[in-house]
Amino acid sequence: MDKPSRLRQFLTLTAIYYLLLIFVNAGLILLTNKSVALGQLLTTGCLLLWPAIGLGLIGFLGTLVEMKCARIFLYPLIGLIALMILGFFAQSWNLYFQTGHFIGVSALQMLSHDTWQVMQHAVDIDLKRTVVLILGLGLFTFALIIEVPRYVTSMRAFSTKACIAVGIISLCTSVLASLMIAQPVKGLEPAGALYQDYQQQQQMQARLMLPSGKINFTRNPAISFKTYLSKVDINKLKKPNIIVILIESLRYDALKSFGGSKVVMPTVESLALKGARFQQAYAQSSHSNYADLDALNSRYPMYSLQTYYYPKEFSYPRVLIYDILKKLGYATAIISSQNEHWGGMLNYLDTGSLDTIIHAQNYKGKIYLEKTGNSAFNEGVVKQMLGHKKAGKIDDHLTVLAANQWINKLPKQKPFFIYMNLQSSHYPFREPGDGIRKFNKLRWKPTGMIPLTQVKKLRARYDESLAYIDRQIALLLKNLKKQHRLKNTVFVISGDTGFAMGEHKRIGNAWYLHQATVHLPLLLSGAGIKERNSRSPAGQIDVPPTLLGLIGLPAHPSFEGIDLLQAKANKSRYLFFVAQSPFATQYGVMRDGFKLLFTPKDKHYALYDLKHDPTESKDVSAKHPQLDKQLKTALFTWLTSHVEYYQEPAMHADEYVPTVHYRAID
Repeated sequence: MDKPSRLRQFLTLTAIYYLLLIFVNAGLILLTNKSVALGQLLTTGCLLLWPAIGLGLIGFLGTLVEMKCARIFLYPLIGLIALMILGFFAQSWNLYFQTGHFIGVSALQMLSHDTWQVMQHAVDIDLKRTVVLILGLGLFTFALIIEVPRYVTSMRAFSTKACIAVGIISLCTSVLASLMIAQPVKGLEPAGALYQDYQQQQQMQARLMLPSGKINFTRNPAISFKTYLSKVDINKLKKPNIIVILIESLRYDALKSFGGSKVVMPTVESLALKGARFQQAYAQSSHSNYADLDALNSRYPMYSLQTYYYPKEFSYPRVLIYDILKKLGYATAIISSQNEHWGGMLNYLDTGSLDTIIHAQNYKGKIYLEKTGNSAFNEGVVKQMLGHKKAGKIDDHLTVLAANQWINKLPKQKPFFIYMNLQSSHYPFREPGDGIRKFNKLRWKPTGMIPLTQVKKLRARYDESLAYIDRQIALLLKNLKKQHRLKNTVFVISGDTGFAMGEHKRIGNAWYLHQATVHLPLLLSGAGIKERNSRSPAGQIDVPPTLLGLIGLPAHPSFEGIDLLQAKANKSRYLFFVAQSPFATQYGVMRDGFKLLFTPKDKHYALYDLKHDPTESKDVSAKHPQLDKQLKTALFTWLTSHVEYYQEPAMHADEYVPTVHYRAID
């Protein structure tokens, strides 16, 4: 019989690759979700057509390469492209096994923007499996671009027709199953999950339809520092030293004075009991690249409907607390254990008002990498791939030592401001550098994706990392006392975000905006602060105006927060939340002890009564229709006003980001 034509060879290759992908993907689906219906399994088939076409084209090109010199150059190129397609497919499943999420648009954006920092977290997964996967993919790719095409070219025309027919029947079956099922499950395989995520991001703008009702917001005109400071007598201002400390993943119940069951951080507890404790304080996001800045700029991190990375150049005005303090004669510094380039944060932070910036990438000393149960292998691989600076962190002991050295060099009468970010409590939670253990005496180490049954052991390791941080803060206080600066120093201590320990079947942060990931301890202690225990709503955005109030300055018009020490208790105040991470996109608003969450992925709303349901297990929107409607109006007013502002450079020269009023107009 005749040999098949070139076109038929290409179609045959595509059919073979398509059937192969269906078979492998079906096996993986059944392995992870044994209860999946056959119809749902079939719907994924049509979404696997595009990688199959890509591989088919690559294999077909391989059959056209006949010249020896062309093979030398083209085969590696063809193999690289095939490896990228298969690599995406395999690594997406690898991520799914670790987190329950396939690679989406946000994950690809993060990888392209923060490649080295993302790879730092590669030690949190089983790198042995990843390396084996890559080697296996290499051999598999070789077979796909050389051996399979060679076999197809030797096939008879009848055999190729049979392969094409089976491929078409399989595709038609998948399409028919998709049409018959009311809600086809597109997220059951990598290609469909990526396409679904892309569609959702494109459709997000259309979903921001304001419900009926009205929530006022104010557009504050932009002013110069000279105009802002002209309202006060600078000579009469108080000038305490200010230290803002954000502790990675600090849960609300990590401190006994905030509801914890035991004392883990005695130094911080002592500061809390002497100062102002805000029991209802919240992060404005569940992930660091958004939440970290809020305690410095008093702005909600709602810049775009997609994941936002801080650019090198800014069209909109940004005012951070140290920009104001610098004008008052303060020495200013950021001394951080993390790499502040994460998400482009350093672009935003470096306004020109800082005397010193020390973080993981420019630190002159030793940097460490995260360690898990696979530490020996993982650390070695990551060091070889990435080096130390971009992928590591500074030990918090060294960070505090750098802060003490910087303070000690200042003139005695010079007031100072330091922002510190301490990272020992970053998952997988740093082993104590001083060898002291009180909580994790078994030295248990997490590996890969932690099952919920291991939460108790994980909490012990977490507590140990916090205890280590506490000992470093004690060294900071000891040095301030020695330098006779302690009595005139104000401390602000909080978390950047919380950390889920099994709540809503999650472990970690950067997830949805439930209490475990956004409810934080917030304390102010030191010079001029009286002991108080407040249950009024508070946010990280309130830190800058509160500190300026202590000095004697009004809140800057660019700030969206309030002075917590001066403002009367206002339960009807709105607090807003945003999550835009590879694991979750969600928006929220809280008022009067109720929290409304909106998840664009499934267009889902949920209203929770936090007073009677702190675990957020029951949607009560049907019981409170008027409040539900009002919170939706407030949420979308906030979303649309902020996105509109940041997307319109013409507005930036004359005004600051809009501020949504605290009370609704009924």
